[in-house]
Amino acid sequence: MKINFDKLKIERPTLYAKIAKEISHEYVGEREFFPDVLGEEIVEELKAWQAAPGTHEKHCPCEECFNKYVSENNRKEKGRLALVAQQKAAEARIMEYVAQGLANTEANREIFMTAWKTHPALKVIEIPTVQLVDAVIALVRDKLTWQKPTPPTPAPAPEPVVILSDGSEQLPIDAVPSSRYTVAQLQDLDARQRALKAGEGTLAPLENGEPRLPLGTKPNPSHSVAQRRDLELRTARVWARQSGSHGGSFFSSDSQVR
Repeated sequence: MKINFDKLKIERPTLYAKIAKEISHEYVGEREFFPDVLGEEIVEELKAWQAAPGTHEKHCPCEECFNKYVSENNRKEKGRLALVAQQKAAEARIMEYVAQGLANTEANREIFMTAWKTHPALKVIEIPTVQLVDAVIALVRDKLTWQKPTPPTPAPAPEPVVILSDGSEQLPIDAVPSSRYTVAQLQDLDARQRALKAGEGTLAPLENGEPRLPLGTKPNPSHSVAQRRDLELRTARVWARQSGSHGGSFFSSDSQVR
């Protein structure tokens, strides 16, 4: 039996290693061997190799086989990603029907799957597609449970624009004071920011229904007595907190007039 060891080493490196171990030598070039020297198992593998010349073993490490392996893996991965995209598109199509009123329930799923897997033309499709979803829905639309679509949540209404005494617009609460703003804007911003720091971001109205004046407001004749008294009291509390006082009487409880 003639063996081309150079070719064998490239195409069947595992078999080459077996022979080298059996005869305790690594040959090169073409050699003649008697079958009984190599053993029955090796001879059978050699015959299989010689019957299919040019065929490399399954895990051949040569560059040609490695490139084929990488190419095949890339092809499989490309196909897998295509199927993933196909399924995601089908799932998105289902959600479009849900947005139109299809109830997202287990009962509807059972109806859908049964129609798919028992229909002669559709049951051969293994991975769902947009076309499959449309076809199944059309078949069992009357059997499925539908409900009134939930309207989208409306966008929050924009905050009303507040016009100040000089005709300028009120600044956002997080605005940074700047010389480009009017005096009225800066005074209003300062008062609102002080109120926010003092925990008065949202002021409940007075007991008589009148609105509370923001801290920093300069009292004027248009303000009621109740509004001015409430402003004075809250201003004193803020001052006490900022100065470290507990906000009570300067005197101890024992010295207070009862």
